[in-house]
Amino acid sequence: LGRMRALLGRLDDPQEDLHGVLIGGTNGKGSAAAMVASALRAAGYSTGQSPSPHLHSYRERVTIDGRSIDGCDLEPLLAEVLAASQPGESAFGPATEFELLTAAAYLQAARRGVDVMVMEVGLGGRLDATNVVDQPALTIITPVSLDHQQYLGDTVAQIAGEKAGILKRGVPCIVGPQAPEGLEAIEYNCEFLHYYGVSVGRAFVAVADDASATFFNPAGIVDAQSVELMLMHSERFGDLVDRDYFSYVQPLRGE
Repeated sequence: LGRMRALLGRLDDPQEDLHGVLIGGTNGKGSAAAMVASALRAAGYSTGQSPSPHLHSYRERVTIDGRSIDGCDLEPLLAEVLAASQPGESAFGPATEFELLTAAAYLQAARRGVDVMVMEVGLGGRLDATNVVDQPALTIITPVSLDHQQYLGDTVAQIAGEKAGILKRGVPCIVGPQAPEGLEAIEYNCEFLHYYGVSVGRAFVAVADDASATFFNPAGIVDAQSVELMLMHSERFGDLVDRDYFSYVQPLRGE
């Protein structure tokens, strides 16, 4: 990540000015990012995104509040980022297309003062260009399966271990349904960070730094206690979650 950090440093580290949600995994990253961003906007918060891959235009890679950047704004933004990348080429080699676009997305979001930057990991997680925010508000790992084996490993366990590299000490994580070997690799990383995590059937799992419980499942059931733990251990959520909402929901397992 040295090249990406050096590039962002020459842009005055825009990622440090953003509340971030970082989403890794194999399947469902784009859908998860779209749902998270949509829910935040519905609640009145501005969002930044960098969908990868884009569907129709490169302009989608720098998205603010669901709208792609205008072409007349994208050209000078990319020129600025490209110029900032050149001094580091002798030490790190040329920046990749993904690194340049990710840096551009962070820079534009910081300048627009968005409330939450919702980012999808490009490849893996541990060494991905998006994994440069040291204390995001939340991380998410969607279901992991075999992908990019030439870079991430030959087994689901190896790949899940790479994707679990986005976990941060003290930062809540929601983990989607996983194959047993994938979940074991993610739990190993949780233990290394002194987290505790449990899997409840096909439900999503909330991981905090001293406790874990179900956050929500496909039926939409929310465990208020786990949400309170997440909020208690991550002030970065601020007022992004309405605590009153959780007053009438029921725990998944009747605890």
